[in-house]
Amino acid sequence: MIQHFEDKKSKVPPYADEASGLWGRFTGELGRRLREYCHGPHQDRLRIAWNSPTGRTHYYGGCLLPRVAHGLGLMISYEFRCMHTGERYDWVLGEHGNNRELMPQILIESENDVENVCNEEIPHLCRGVGPVKVLMVCCPWNQRDEEKRLDEWRAVINKNCTPGLQRGVLGLIVAHWFPENSEEGILKFDSYSLDIDRPNTGWTAKRTLFEWDYARPHT
Repeated sequence: MIQHFEDKKSKVPPYADEASGLWGRFTGELGRRLREYCHGPHQDRLRIAWNSPTGRTHYYGGCLLPRVAHGLGLMISYEFRCMHTGERYDWVLGEHGNNRELMPQILIESENDVENVCNEEIPHLCRGVGPVKVLMVCCPWNQRDEEKRLDEWRAVINKNCTPGLQRGVLGLIVAHWFPENSEEGILKFDSYSLDIDRPNTGWTAKRTLFEWDYARPHT
Protein backbone atom coordinates (compact mmCIF):
# COMPACT_ATOMS: atom_id res chain seq x y z
CA MET A 1 0.00 0.00 0.00
CA ILE A 2 1.34 3.45 -0.94
CA GLN A 3 1.98 5.84 1.92
CA HIS A 4 1.45 9.54 1.31
CA PHE A 5 1.85 12.48 3.64
CA GLU A 6 1.11 16.18 3.77
CA ASP A 7 3.94 18.60 4.50
CA LYS A 8 3.67 20.32 7.86
CA LYS A 9 6.41 22.92 8.02
CA SER A 10 6.48 23.06 11.78
CA LYS A 11 7.54 19.40 11.83
CA VAL A 12 10.02 19.43 8.92
CA PRO A 13 13.72 19.94 9.72
CA PRO A 14 15.28 23.03 8.04
CA TYR A 15 17.50 20.92 5.76
CA ALA A 16 14.52 18.91 4.53
CA ASP A 17 12.55 22.10 3.91
CA GLU A 18 15.42 23.54 1.84
CA ALA A 19 15.73 20.31 -0.17
CA SER A 20 11.96 20.20 -0.72
CA GLY A 21 12.06 23.72 -2.12
CA LEU A 22 14.87 22.83 -4.53
CA TRP A 23 13.00 19.70 -5.63
CA GLY A 24 9.91 21.80 -6.28
CA ARG A 25 11.89 24.24 -8.44
CA PHE A 26 13.54 21.37 -10.33
CA THR A 27 10.25 19.64 -11.16
CA GLY A 28 8.62 22.93 -12.11
CA GLU A 29 11.44 23.76 -14.53
CA LEU A 30 11.46 20.21 -15.90
CA GLY A 31 7.76 20.39 -16.71
CA ARG A 32 8.17 23.82 -18.32
CA ARG A 33 11.03 22.65 -20.54
CA LEU A 34 9.13 19.54 -21.60
CA ARG A 35 6.18 21.68 -22.67
CA GLU A 36 8.48 23.94 -24.69
CA TYR A 37 9.48 21.02 -26.87
CA CYS A 38 6.02 19.79 -27.77
CA HIS A 39 4.81 22.67 -29.89
CA GLY A 40 5.27 23.54 -33.54
CA PRO A 41 8.37 22.00 -35.19
CA HIS A 42 9.48 20.47 -31.87
CA GLN A 43 6.39 18.40 -31.12
CA ASP A 44 7.85 15.15 -32.52
CA ARG A 45 11.16 15.45 -30.68
CA LEU A 46 10.00 13.46 -27.68
CA ARG A 47 8.33 10.84 -29.90
CA ILE A 48 11.62 10.34 -31.78
CA ALA A 49 13.58 10.15 -28.53
CA TRP A 50 11.17 7.49 -27.28
CA ASN A 51 12.15 5.07 -30.05
CA SER A 52 15.09 3.71 -28.04
CA PRO A 53 16.59 3.82 -24.52
CA THR A 54 19.71 5.44 -25.97
CA GLY A 55 17.58 8.09 -27.67
CA ARG A 56 15.88 8.96 -24.38
CA THR A 57 19.20 9.21 -22.54
CA HIS A 58 20.64 11.47 -25.24
CA TYR A 59 17.53 13.62 -25.14
CA TYR A 60 17.79 14.04 -21.37
CA GLY A 61 21.50 14.83 -21.34
CA GLY A 62 21.80 16.72 -24.61
CA CYS A 63 18.59 18.74 -24.63
CA LEU A 64 16.35 18.63 -21.59
CA LEU A 65 18.58 18.74 -18.50
CA PRO A 66 20.98 21.46 -19.74
CA ARG A 67 17.95 23.73 -20.20
CA VAL A 68 16.60 22.80 -16.77
CA ALA A 69 19.99 23.64 -15.24
CA HIS A 70 20.06 26.99 -17.06
CA GLY A 71 16.58 27.82 -15.82
CA LEU A 72 17.64 27.11 -12.24
CA GLY A 73 20.86 29.12 -12.56
CA LEU A 74 22.99 25.99 -12.03
CA MET A 75 25.86 24.35 -13.89
CA ILE A 76 25.55 20.81 -15.26
CA SER A 77 28.23 18.13 -15.26
CA TYR A 78 28.10 14.77 -17.06
CA GLU A 79 29.42 11.55 -15.53
CA PHE A 80 30.33 13.56 -12.44
CA ARG A 81 32.53 11.91 -9.79
CA CYS A 82 31.80 13.08 -6.24
CA MET A 83 35.02 14.03 -4.47
CA HIS A 84 33.63 13.00 -1.06
CA THR A 85 32.53 9.46 -1.95
CA GLY A 86 34.13 8.69 -5.31
CA GLU A 87 30.69 7.82 -6.67
CA ARG A 88 29.95 8.71 -10.30
CA TYR A 89 26.54 10.06 -11.37
CA ASP A 90 24.95 10.41 -14.80
CA TRP A 91 24.38 14.15 -14.31
CA VAL A 92 24.91 16.62 -11.51
CA LEU A 93 23.48 20.14 -11.25
CA GLY A 94 25.31 22.46 -8.90
CA GLU A 95 27.27 25.60 -8.17
CA HIS A 96 31.00 26.31 -8.16
CA GLY A 97 32.52 26.63 -4.70
CA ASN A 98 35.45 28.79 -3.61
CA ASN A 99 37.93 26.26 -5.02
CA ARG A 100 36.03 26.14 -8.33
CA GLU A 101 34.92 22.58 -7.64
CA LEU A 102 31.30 21.90 -8.54
CA MET A 103 29.23 21.67 -5.37
CA PRO A 104 26.41 19.18 -6.11
CA GLN A 105 22.88 20.34 -5.48
CA ILE A 106 20.98 17.79 -7.57
CA LEU A 107 22.32 14.29 -8.34
CA ILE A 108 20.56 12.51 -11.21
CA GLU A 109 20.53 8.89 -12.31
CA SER A 110 18.55 7.67 -15.34
CA GLU A 111 17.58 4.03 -15.86
CA ASN A 112 15.46 2.34 -18.51
CA ASP A 113 15.53 -1.11 -16.88
CA VAL A 114 13.64 -0.68 -13.61
CA GLU A 115 14.48 -4.21 -12.50
CA ASN A 116 17.99 -2.97 -11.70
CA VAL A 117 17.20 0.09 -9.62
CA CYS A 118 16.87 -1.70 -6.26
CA ASN A 119 20.40 -3.09 -6.52
CA GLU A 120 22.13 -0.24 -8.32
CA GLU A 121 20.61 3.21 -8.81
CA ILE A 122 18.73 3.65 -5.53
CA PRO A 123 21.60 2.57 -3.20
CA HIS A 124 23.93 4.63 -5.40
CA LEU A 125 21.80 7.76 -4.94
CA CYS A 126 21.41 7.11 -1.21
CA ARG A 127 25.19 7.33 -0.84
CA GLY A 128 25.27 10.68 -2.64
CA VAL A 129 26.10 14.00 -1.00
CA GLY A 130 23.65 16.75 -1.93
CA PRO A 131 20.20 17.97 -0.92
CA VAL A 132 18.31 16.42 -3.85
CA LYS A 133 18.81 13.01 -5.46
CA VAL A 134 16.74 12.18 -8.55
CA LEU A 135 15.95 8.85 -10.15
CA MET A 136 14.50 9.10 -13.67
CA VAL A 137 12.91 5.87 -14.94
CA CYS A 138 10.90 4.80 -17.96
CA CYS A 139 8.51 1.91 -17.39
CA PRO A 140 4.84 0.81 -17.49
CA TRP A 141 3.00 2.65 -14.73
CA ASN A 142 -0.55 1.58 -14.01
CA GLN A 143 -2.02 1.58 -10.50
CA ARG A 144 -0.72 -1.90 -9.74
CA ASP A 145 2.81 -1.01 -10.94
CA GLU A 146 2.73 2.21 -8.93
CA GLU A 147 1.76 0.56 -5.65
CA LYS A 148 4.20 -2.35 -6.02
CA ARG A 149 7.22 -0.33 -7.09
CA LEU A 150 6.80 2.60 -4.71
CA ASP A 151 6.52 0.28 -1.72
CA GLU A 152 9.51 -1.76 -2.89
CA TRP A 153 11.66 1.29 -3.61
CA ARG A 154 10.82 2.94 -0.30
CA ALA A 155 11.98 -0.18 1.53
CA VAL A 156 15.29 -0.07 -0.36
CA ILE A 157 15.76 3.61 0.51
CA ASN A 158 14.99 2.89 4.15
CA LYS A 159 17.59 0.10 4.15
CA ASN A 160 20.32 2.15 2.47
CA CYS A 161 19.97 5.51 4.23
CA THR A 162 21.11 6.39 7.73
CA PRO A 163 18.81 9.09 9.18
CA GLY A 164 20.82 12.18 10.07
CA LEU A 165 23.70 11.17 7.79
CA GLN A 166 22.08 10.99 4.36
CA ARG A 167 19.58 13.82 4.37
CA GLY A 168 17.44 15.66 1.89
CA VAL A 169 14.95 14.54 -0.75
CA LEU A 170 15.01 11.57 -3.08
CA GLY A 171 12.87 12.48 -6.05
CA LEU A 172 11.38 10.09 -8.58
CA ILE A 173 10.48 10.96 -12.17
CA VAL A 174 8.48 8.27 -13.98
CA ALA A 175 8.11 8.65 -17.73
CA HIS A 176 5.56 6.33 -19.29
CA TRP A 177 3.67 5.91 -22.56
CA PHE A 178 0.06 4.69 -22.62
CA PRO A 179 -1.09 2.47 -24.20
CA GLU A 180 2.17 0.55 -24.46
CA ASN A 181 3.57 -0.44 -27.86
CA SER A 182 1.32 1.96 -29.75
CA GLU A 183 2.37 4.61 -32.23
CA GLU A 184 -0.30 7.02 -31.00
CA GLY A 185 -0.78 7.47 -27.29
CA ILE A 186 -0.24 9.58 -24.21
CA LEU A 187 3.21 10.37 -22.84
CA LYS A 188 3.32 11.35 -19.17
CA PHE A 189 5.99 12.41 -16.70
CA ASP A 190 4.90 11.88 -13.08
CA SER A 191 6.86 12.84 -9.99
CA TYR A 192 7.06 11.70 -6.35
CA SER A 193 9.45 12.53 -3.52
CA LEU A 194 10.58 11.05 -0.23
CA ASP A 195 12.26 12.68 2.79
CA ILE A 196 15.42 10.58 3.15
CA ASP A 197 15.78 11.53 6.81
CA ARG A 198 12.23 10.25 7.48
CA PRO A 199 11.56 7.52 4.88
CA ASN A 200 8.79 5.92 6.93
CA THR A 201 6.62 8.98 6.40
CA GLY A 202 6.12 7.78 2.83
CA TRP A 203 6.03 9.22 -0.66
CA THR A 204 4.35 12.48 -1.48
CA ALA A 205 1.26 12.20 -3.67
CA LYS A 206 1.81 11.87 -7.41
CA ARG A 207 2.22 15.08 -9.36
CA THR A 208 1.94 15.01 -13.16
CA LEU A 209 4.57 17.35 -14.61
CA PHE A 210 3.78 16.80 -18.27
CA GLU A 211 1.17 15.04 -20.40
CA TRP A 212 0.99 14.95 -24.18
CA ASP A 213 -1.58 13.09 -26.27
CA TYR A 214 -0.05 12.13 -29.62
CA ALA A 215 -3.38 10.77 -30.82
CA ARG A 216 -4.92 14.25 -30.72
CA PRO A 217 -4.09 16.89 -33.38
CA HIS A 218 -2.15 19.85 -31.97
CA THR A 219 -1.50 23.28 -33.40
